[in-house]
Amino acid sequence: MKKLTIFTPTYNRAYCLPELYESLLVQNKEDFVWMVVDDGSTDETKKIIDKWICDGKINIIYIYQQNSGKMSAHNRAVKECNTELFMCLDSDDKLTDGAVHKIVNYWNQHGNDCDNLCGIIAPKLIIDKKNDTLSTPYIPQSLTYTTGRGLYQNGYKGETAMVFKTEILKNFPFPLQENEKFISEISAYDQIDENYVMVTLDEPLMICKYREDGYSKNIMKVNINNPKGVVFVNLQRQRIINRFSPTLMREYIAYSLIAKYGMRKIIFGNKYPLFCLLLFPLGYFDKQRILKQAK
Repeated sequence: MKKLTIFTPTYNRAYCLPELYESLLVQNKEDFVWMVVDDGSTDETKKIIDKWICDGKINIIYIYQQNSGKMSAHNRAVKECNTELFMCLDSDDKLTDGAVHKIVNYWNQHGNDCDNLCGIIAPKLIIDKKNDTLSTPYIPQSLTYTTGRGLYQNGYKGETAMVFKTEILKNFPFPLQENEKFISEISAYDQIDENYVMVTLDEPLMICKYREDGYSKNIMKVNINNPKGVVFVNLQRQRIINRFSPTLMREYIAYSLIAKYGMRKIIFGNKYPLFCLLLFPLGYFDKQRILKQAK
């Protein structure tokens, strides 16, 4: 029985999948299965994956779906997953040497530490086109257990690799909005943070190379094309912090306008309608700025 599912969502990324695949070949193949959800690719993705399946060097599950977005692919993968642990490895990521062995061993040691433990959180390295390391984040030594949000509140700077208990992740699918294909990971992770903690592992498990066609490089355009998701996350964050934030309110107004919500819905759709009304001109200004910067 495999312990870990490594999930990769991909859309027309055939050109960078080989580097990811090579990082999997050097892992302990007895401990993991690689699940690829192809989100409607029109390039050579299926042909490449089929060849690797025939090679039989690692256990691969390939799922094809009509283009619905990364979060839809993630929800599908979690639903199909039958291993104890689940982690997302994007198509522009790769595992560090020995990462699977570290994950499985660390979970065997700490998986029963506390009742509300949902997984492992560790650093992710970021590299540039020349493979030079741009950042080497580290987890504060004082943090043994933390939420994702708590990690950053305690001074962590950088991206993270997250391994979840599958049975818990199944209860928190990404809340996709009607006619949209993207919503921030925060939409689910903030909800998990309210109920669970993760055990920290201060060793990099992933390496990410930002690419020109990736979400990170194009997040503003992605948000403009999926404004309902931004509004959902914004309202959720307002509820969690339980205090008025001018920054959140201005973002809420801006993306509500981009989503073409009506004035009444915008004003009374949050818990601070008076402040929303007062900040409406600034939110409108932010909307114009966002649209201009994204051109």
